[in-house]
Amino acid sequence: WPGLDAFDETAAPFFNGRRPEAATLRRLVLHAPLTVLFGASGLGKTSLIQAGLFPLLRGERLLPVYVRLDLRDRTAPLIHQLAHALAAQILEHQVDAPPLREGQTLWHYLHQSTLEFWSAENHLLTPIFVLDQMEEMFTLGADATDAVRNLMVDVADLVENRIPCTLAGRLQ
Repeated sequence: WPGLDAFDETAAPFFNGRRPEAATLRRLVLHAPLTVLFGASGLGKTSLIQAGLFPLLRGERLLPVYVRLDLRDRTAPLIHQLAHALAAQILEHQVDAPPLREGQTLWHYLHQSTLEFWSAENHLLTPIFVLDQMEEMFTLGADATDAVRNLMVDVADLVENRIPCTLAGRLQ
């Protein structure tokens, strides 16, 4: 038992009693471009995601990318934290994928026509971003409203698979 910390993916064999919830969450994630899991603090949402959902997603040849935003980091747009988390998962799981180039946006990276993610076992993978503790955007992010607003637009562009306004303007 990890105490007050969440169960992580390595603790999945010890994470018992939430199989139906993990299966339901898996089904929802596989059938929608955006899934929201919400509940009161302390219910075990993070444990359910990491120790319950992530092993199931890996079985579906998905690459879960766990992100807990650091809203205090003002050195770059928040969407960069998603890109860094993806790069970390690629490295950690020895995924064969092109590196994210300096200055390249996450949207551009994910929309390359030749982009593929290959597992060490030679399976094609699809990354899936999991943003945990999003309620912090409305509490801790209250003094970073522009950064939070920009993140929402950036994530919406990814979820809706739409061309970002900045790029659409340049294309016109």
